[in-house]
Amino acid sequence: MSTTMMNRNLIHAFASLALICPTTAWSQKEVMATINGSDAYTGSGYAQGEEVRITIKPGERFIAAPPYSDFAQRGDTSWYVYLKSGIECLIDRSRLRLLPEEPLMKLNYDASKKGWRKLRAKPVTQSDEAAWEAKQHGVNYYDTLLRASEGDLKAIARFNSLNEFMDAGAGEEYHSTWWRLFHVAGDEIFANYYKSCPKKIRESYRNFFSIDGSDMTAPISKPKPYLKQNFPKTYEILFGKGQ
Repeated sequence: MSTTMMNRNLIHAFASLALICPTTAWSQKEVMATINGSDAYTGSGYAQGEEVRITIKPGERFIAAPPYSDFAQRGDTSWYVYLKSGIECLIDRSRLRLLPEEPLMKLNYDASKKGWRKLRAKPVTQSDEAAWEAKQHGVNYYDTLLRASEGDLKAIARFNSLNEFMDAGAGEEYHSTWWRLFHVAGDEIFANYYKSCPKKIRESYRNFFSIDGSDMTAPISKPKPYLKQNFPKTYEILFGKGQ
């Protein structure tokens, strides 16, 4: 794929994100939180799809996100919890003390890179919908992800260009993986990438990060202030100083 064609694909893909990304109705925004009470919380969590035992000490900070409104209406009081370690779990609201005045910490998806390495070594099958769709368009999905995570700007552009081919199950997996890649690669790499992009592409990314309530950035319902807090260099490239 030529650089010109790739740029056109990126502009088209990200300009249309507001239309193709579903939105979710939150009953309340995600916030920083800690365990309510003086006793540690013990239970189960998940890391890279595998169940693990966890202990959360009083005072330990994490992001807590409420159940989707339809779950809340059915009486579900379990909140989604994202620990600094990258482990995710569900904890009943009664065990949480919310800290809405504290800025949201950066989500930790570093363990994803280990998973991508394992998957790169395996043959791609149709059950891995996003990787299979990428293969149909001549892209090695996990190899591209790993190179992108290490700062290869062409690999980031190549991965982003796959957006227009992803729909249904492939789209859900792809968009979730893009959000993880954004965190794994980090502020410096993505700031350099956006700096290298044509103005129209930067505008499309700016529009994307201005969308509230997109499933693509879950559990972050308002990505713009989250970006300003945790990706300051990227924020400055896209939005400028003082905004």
